[in-house]
Amino acid sequence: MHQRAAVILVSLLLLGTPLPGFADNGLAASEALEASIQKRLLDGEFTEKTKNFGWSASGCQISGYPILERSLALDPSGNVRRFVQKQIVSHGSIDTIRSYFDEAGTLRLVDHELGSTVDRVFLDPSGQIVKSIVSHDARKTWRDASFELSDYFMRPSSAAGARSTFLKEEPTCEPSAG
Repeated sequence: MHQRAAVILVSLLLLGTPLPGFADNGLAASEALEASIQKRLLDGEFTEKTKNFGWSASGCQISGYPILERSLALDPSGNVRRFVQKQIVSHGSIDTIRSYFDEAGTLRLVDHELGSTVDRVFLDPSGQIVKSIVSHDARKTWRDASFELSDYFMRPSSAAGARSTFLKEEPTCEPSAG
């Protein structure tokens, strides 16, 4: 009997299905928001603005961890609904952070992707962290709201902050002479 329960539990975790007895706490609403924004972008209802900083060009002199690209998805009223930032980090890996905002401009979902690891952070309508799910090579680990997350991928924490970060100038690639 215990073996069957373990198989069911592992199956639920692999599928990302909430376990019986655990409150959803807005996880489904955050995922629905993400799906809606993605669909509206594909349908052309939302517009996307992208700034490419040119660091992928050959011959660029890279120092530090340069930003490769930033993008904003805007609803028809001009409100920021998604912010994406791609950055080169140690060992040349690409670090991608996708932040999703509701109509009120509150951060509701953050996807932080680095290599084969994705950390999804779910926030409630007040912007408080509810749960975090780390996926690595098809394994999922659920963390509750008490887990301390890095401010690094929780910023910007509002749609206004996302707009400000998007507008900020970053150094662009200066190909070396030669």
